[in-house]
Amino acid sequence: MMTRNLLLGAVASAVLSLSASAGTIQGWYVGLEGGGNWIDDVKDTLVFGDSPPRSGEYQFDSGWAALATVGHGFG
Repeated sequence: MMTRNLLLGAVASAVLSLSASAGTIQGWYVGLEGGGNWIDDVKDTLVFGDSPPRSGEYQFDSGWAALATVGHGFG
């Protein structure tokens, strides 16, 4: 599981760095984006100074996102 997450992070970093070299846009453009969210639940203990430790559990739902963009680039 850890190896898969590490490999997925490396691939995502490589892909995201490619878009940084994109050229300027002149004229109208349309963009579509999509993604998913699969975050595991987290159990955590907070220790802050001399206060007693506080434990908590955070639950996350899986979900999808879709985005659309329309605009005009002036170059």
